[in-house]
Amino acid sequence: MSEQPSPTAAAIGRAVREERTRRQLSTRALATAAGVSQPFLTNVENGRVMPSIASLYSLAGALGVSAAALLPEQPIRLEVVRAGGGSRIPMRDSDGETYTQLIAGARGRQLGAYRFELTPGYEDVTYAHDGEDIVHVLSGSLIYRYADHDDVELHPGDTLWVDARGEHSWVVPAAQRGMTELLLITAAGATHRHGSGSETGTEPATSTQR
Repeated sequence: MSEQPSPTAAAIGRAVREERTRRQLSTRALATAAGVSQPFLTNVENGRVMPSIASLYSLAGALGVSAAALLPEQPIRLEVVRAGGGSRIPMRDSDGETYTQLIAGARGRQLGAYRFELTPGYEDVTYAHDGEDIVHVLSGSLIYRYADHDDVELHPGDTLWVDARGEHSWVVPAAQRGMTELLLITAAGATHRHGSGSETGTEPATSTQR
């Protein structure tokens, strides 16, 4: 029996298709503008795959909307995610990294909360967006790169705040033994853009819910 698409993936797919149709774009035109393949875009619109964080930002940018505008609305006023909960989502197809969406930065919300588990040597693409970011390192170490500021090395228990309008990214030291786990609190509804020298979004093969 084939796996049923997740409600979140289906909602994102509908939002992408509606925005594309409203702008009178073909799937080929949108895929080209977002730097993803046309079959991947079709799978996203049909709710068959969950786009990675990079792909979601790329699609949103090509459509001229915020990434949060493509997420389902969350009308509830209180939400609890128990230990081990949340949705595990691929970051980039090329490296198999994932992050866990704890509290979705959806429409109608000011913040989103995400947990990342990163392998040694992992290097993120460069982003800039409206709002603020807070990074709290739970385990391992992290090198945070921000605009023209000197690199900041973070260790377990360290917390960093940034004005997210500056280009920023992070790197896990390659010589480190074990994973780096961190918590990211970021602005919902912000329009993300890739910084200079960053890659375009890539396609995940599957999505995993837990």
